[in-house]
Amino acid sequence: MELPLKVVSHVHPDAMKGPAPFGWCAMGSKIRILCVDDDEEVLFVTRDLLELRGYEVAAVTNGRAAMARVREGYDLVIVDYNLPDVDGGTVAKHWKREHPSVPILMVSGCPDLPEKARQHVNGYLCKGVPMDCLFGAISQLTNTGFWRPQSHHSRSEGERLTGGPLLS
Repeated sequence: MELPLKVVSHVHPDAMKGPAPFGWCAMGSKIRILCVDDDEEVLFVTRDLLELRGYEVAAVTNGRAAMARVREGYDLVIVDYNLPDVDGGTVAKHWKREHPSVPILMVSGCPDLPEKARQHVNGYLCKGVPMDCLFGAISQLTNTGFWRPQSHHSRSEGERLTGGPLLS
């Protein structure tokens, strides 16, 4: 099942002083994100929060729909591991085969993902981490650098950005 693409208009970064806002790349275009999660409530909330940050977000509820969108020019894929048709690792493998430069962030409620599932992803977050961790991981993976943590912890930089170390 595909959910409708919802675009929220925002002020273009050239009209602002200082760094560009969330969701914009340095060239002034919106960052396009594909979110894949079979939990529609989680998917809608994630989509809406990312759109409020200025990202252009498409949302799908299964892996086959995500793999069918591989030619649509996304800048980032956020995928759940447990999907009803194919697992998130299979989705990541398909995307990396077609577009190796597109970063993939796996977000899952499974605390111990098999190595095979993480083989083709650039980062991993456990569901339930603060949204700042998600925003930080997106900023890091898309090289936008617009995210600023709301609180400072005594963790390493990678942990503060992602709620756990990003994969290398």
